[in-house]
Amino acid sequence: MVFNVTSSNQSGGITAGQVIQQPPRRDLSNEPLREGLVSLLKRSGARVEVSSLVEPEAMRFEYEIKNFLVSQGFDVLGSADSQVGGRPAYGQDVYELDGVYVIELGADDGSREWKHVTSTTSMFRPRKDLATAHSIPRDRLSDPGH
Repeated sequence: MVFNVTSSNQSGGITAGQVIQQPPRRDLSNEPLREGLVSLLKRSGARVEVSSLVEPEAMRFEYEIKNFLVSQGFDVLGSADSQVGGRPAYGQDVYELDGVYVIELGADDGSREWKHVTSTTSMFRPRKDLATAHSIPRDRLSDPGH
């Protein structure tokens, strides 16, 4: 949401300009978001791939999810480059393909719910090598620096 702000007879600080109001960033301290994710990943220890748009907020959330899943005993796979599919990439989707749960993170649209989709309706083109993808060693998760 964008607001144009004006002021009269004020001084000091910023007294006019444009204010951009954004929803709070996504993070797993939001219990419904965390619990919703875990409920969709029905098997503890399951193989999971997490991919996101190359966008700072989505990449930061991807890193947080990977660390959370590793701490919960899931087998997190190394990421591949994500290619956007046929629809806009917003929100957070989950589906299962070849025995692997796939989590896709688009741009933050303010939604704090997971969408259970199929690989044919996903944001990104599904990886062809999921069955042979390697796990990330627990000490090798890379921090995107955001």
